[in-house]
Amino acid sequence: MIAYDVIVIGLGTAGAAACMALARRGLSVLGLDAYRPPHCLGSHHGESRSVRRAYLEGTAYVPMAQKAWELWRRLEKESGERLLSTTGNLTIGPPEGPAVSGFMASARRAGIPHDVLTAVEIRRRWPQLTPDDHFLLGPLPENEHVFSVALAGHGFKFAPLLGEILADMIEGLPPAFDLDFFSPHRFVRRS
Repeated sequence: MIAYDVIVIGLGTAGAAACMALARRGLSVLGLDAYRPPHCLGSHHGESRSVRRAYLEGTAYVPMAQKAWELWRRLEKESGERLLSTTGNLTIGPPEGPAVSGFMASARRAGIPHDVLTAVEIRRRWPQLTPDDHFLLGPLPENEHVFSVALAGHGFKFAPLLGEILADMIEGLPPAFDLDFFSPHRFVRRS
């Protein structure tokens, strides 16, 4: 009979990481999962994840995030695989709101470099983003034959309908919904 120092049940993100850490410490480890890894039946699957170093949820995450970042880089070296792509983070909201104030507090406390941008600077760098967090849907002010859609994060659930609305716009049909609230024209300065 084979004996193990530790048996880990569940090889999702935490279970697999625990197996690796225990094995690195010289323990014999058996990892068990209901499905043969790798599989797409857990929160760990998919092509991408956001690995932040500053957290709006609180400064307690920052030292853990920095150590996790270091361990991801170690795993990259050991595996010879690129696992992290540094892309930056964009947190948008009112300065006093929980997202921005929380992110800024943790970034400042940990000395994480960051920029504070105005809505104008955000629109210049990322024209697809809307500073008011609502959809952008309709013809562009500078060219009525070009239609813009930006979904502000929660648009996926509306995707089938948005496809219908865009098809109607392209064919010149009147919209079945009042779309003024979503119009790109809302950002055009009126004199």
